[in-house]
Order: sequence, then C-alpha cells, then structure tokens
Amino acid sequence: MRRLIYILLFLAFSFQSYAVDFHGETHIYKNAKSKVRTYYGADSLLGLEDVKGTKLTPAIYTEMGEETRDGMIMVEVDDSLYGLIDFKGKTLLPPVYSFIDRELIWGHLTVEKDGKRWGLMYNRKTESFDEVPIREDAQKSPILYSLKKQYEQVEIVRNHANMEPAAGGFSEFGCANVIDAFNSEGWRIGLCKDTLAYQVKKENKYYIISIDGQKIITEGQVFHGDRNYTDSIHFVYNEDTLVVVDFRKQEVIDKITFDSNQKGKSTYVTVTNMKGEKYTFESPEYSQVKNVRGSVDVLFHDKFYWKYIIGEHKRTKKKGVIKHCLSSDKSTPSGVVAKIIVPVKYEEVERLGDAQFYFYDVYTESCVGLYTMDGDPVIPCGSKYNFFRIERIKNYDGYEIKGNVGSDDDYKVGVFSLEGKRMIIPCEYKKIDLVEMDGANYFKAKSDDNQYVYFTLTGEKVSHSKDS
Repeated sequence: MRRLIYILLFLAFSFQSYAVDFHGETHIYKNAKSKVRTYYGADSLLGLEDVKGTKLTPAIYTEMGEETRDGMIMVEVDDSLYGLIDFKGKTLLPPVYSFIDRELIWGHLTVEKDGKRWGLMYNRKTESFDEVPIREDAQKSPILYSLKKQYEQVEIVRNHANMEPAAGGFSEFGCANVIDAFNSEGWRIGLCKDTLAYQVKKENKYYIISIDGQKIITEGQVFHGDRNYTDSIHFVYNEDTLVVVDFRKQEVIDKITFDSNQKGKSTYVTVTNMKGEKYTFESPEYSQVKNVRGSVDVLFHDKFYWKYIIGEHKRTKKKGVIKHCLSSDKSTPSGVVAKIIVPVKYEEVERLGDAQFYFYDVYTESCVGLYTMDGDPVIPCGSKYNFFRIERIKNYDGYEIKGNVGSDDDYKVGVFSLEGKRMIIPCEYKKIDLVEMDGANYFKAKSDDNQYVYFTLTGEKVSHSKDS
C-alpha cells in the first residue's frame, strides 16, 4: 500500500503519519471557500476537479492526501515523491521531495530532497514558499524523520511540565518542537526542550523508542492527560499494566498491575508495583462526585503513583478530594481504585504546597481548615484562621504553615514535618527561624509577647541560655 506521510491536527496533539489511499472512490474536499474532488484519469491516476467537473489539474498523481488546515493538498507521484497543491489546482511545491513534514499552525514545513533538508515558510501574499534556515540544534530531527519513514505513526515524547509556547502559539505538543528550529526575521524562537523519547506505532502496537532510536524501552502508549511526577517520568499504558518510565535514564523504573476480586457484593482491587508492594482498595461510594476541571495532580507517594483530584458533588456542589491509584486503560473502572480522602462537604477546596507534597485548604461559609494530601487533618475546620500559606523550609524536610487571622500581613506560624507528616510546632507564633547553635540546629519561634521559644527538629521544646 502506498503511504502518504503528513501531519494532521484535529483533537490530538501529535506528529503522525497516515496511510492514504483513495483509489476506488472519489474523494471530496470540503474547503470553506469551495468544494472540490478527485477524479480518475488514465492508469488510475488522480487529478483535482470542481463540483461541475471542470478539471483543475491533470490526472498525474498516484495519491492525493487529506486537506490541511492551510487549504493545501499533499500529492504524490511515482509512489515516493511528494508535493503540495492548493484548492485551485495551483502547484505550491512541485512533487520532487522524498519527505514533507507538515506543520499546520504556523504555515511552515520541512522538506527533504536527495538526503538534504530545507525549511520553508508559506507566504500568503505571493502564495508561495520562502526558504528559511534551520538551526543546527534542531532537536534530534534526523532520527525523527528516519523513524517516520519506518513506522505508521510517530510522536515525540517531551517534558510537558513547564513548557513554554514558541512563536506566540502552541504547537502540536503544546510546547516548542523540532519545527521551531526555523529562524527568520520577526520569528520568535521559543524554548526548545530536549526530546525525551519517541512513541511509535506499527501493526496496531505501540512502542517507546529510546532517544537515539536504537532500542525499545517498553511497549505501550504514553499517557499525556495529567502532569507528570517529574520532568522526565512519564506513564505508559500497556494492557492492564501501568509502566513508569524515566526518560532521562531511558529505562523502566516501575510497573503497576491491577487485580480485581469480588467478595459478596463488594469489589476489591489489589494494586501491585514492581517491588511486590501491594495496596488494596474497596469499592467507594461516590457515584455523584465529578472531577473539577484542571484539578488533577500526579506524583509518586507512599510507594505508588497517585492521582489527586478535587471533586464536586453533582447535586449539592460541595467539594472534596478523591485519591486514585493510576490505572491502565483496560483495567477495572478507575472509580474502583480510588477513595474520598477529604469529605465532600466544603464550599471550596484549594491545593497548596509543591510537587513533593500537597495540602488542601478547605472552606465553608463559617470556617477554614487544612488537610494533608492523604486526607489527614492538619488544622481542623472551625479554627480561628481565614486562610493558609505554605512555604518550604530551606535545609529542612518540612514546611512553614502560616495561618491568616485578620489583616493580610497578620499571620500565625507553625512547622509541619514530612517525617511523620504532622505539625511539630503549633501555628501560634509570629515568626519561626531555623538556626544553628552549639553545633546543632533548632527552630527559634517568636511568641506574641516577643519571647523566644526553642524547639528541636522533631518538635520538642528546649530551654536555651541565649534567649534574646
């Protein structure tokens, strides 16, 4: 089967190569300004005509691809050479290129001929392409183009966290990509992050290929729906197994399997990681709770990869937090491997903290409270505070928690330790500093009456002769 390689962007953001074969049927292009169609000439070659049958091109093409957003059609001659025409039949690029990589948003493309590559930019005034240079540091593009010739579908796997758009808009990946290697006057070059790996498809199976294209890291398909645990760790779905890949190391670091069991009317799901550690879920009862859009965080915590979601009750509109163990596409329903960790009874739930540990600031009309990411109360709802701020303490495995009690600058301060996940110093002080005295570290807390109290790093009060 002849294959026509091109990029098509609709709902998915990915580089893709598709097999295109319209032989045996007339293909209709429904362009916004006109409707045209293919027709057959001698030797089953294809051409373009309008709906009245007026021939816009001779029938000289072996294949004609789908229309692009820019109002162009990729054409093929001799089963291997590609070009572009518009909907009027005008030749935009003669079919002399062994490879054309379309980028649909910004009107530029990469072409290859006789083993050499060019960058081209579409000029709408002249309805032609201008040549533009390609930066030498284009991200692994020779490997990318090589893979696109070998596989049915190729997608670049990048760090999706903290990506910045290039050229004032988003690419297929929501971030700068290899096409941003173009450089021309007035063209803003965005941050071009390293390629982490490649996802390819062949014969209905997906594979994750190493950055050098030399080895298969694992089988499966990368999941892009949630933020990743770190810049380099991504989740790959393979049947009933969730594979965790560290793309910096180019290796699998974990595999999570799901086993569903029935006991009476209750469903139990046992989740097992690569080390054999297990976690068992009972079927929760929260069918009336829906996810709040944009409230998902994914990270490794307590030996497993968890998804934390702020949920809202469909009827009461009250909010809480649901904790999921990441599940594969073909596993039991995701609602089974989850539980409500913050009750669905609050007017608002706000996530605080950082990528290592989360807190949930909860509100009702009359009170405010604070939970950990595991649903353990840190400060009960109904306390004297209006809202909280969380700051990581430098050189200490924990956080400073500030509770607002009045004006914007009126806070009470305490310390939360990640060891044991608890408050070790109550949220009652004007100021707390980590200090070194007599060769040891202490927390120095200033009380409302301007007296100083000292605590060990585990929260025990100590007396000190150097109080000031």
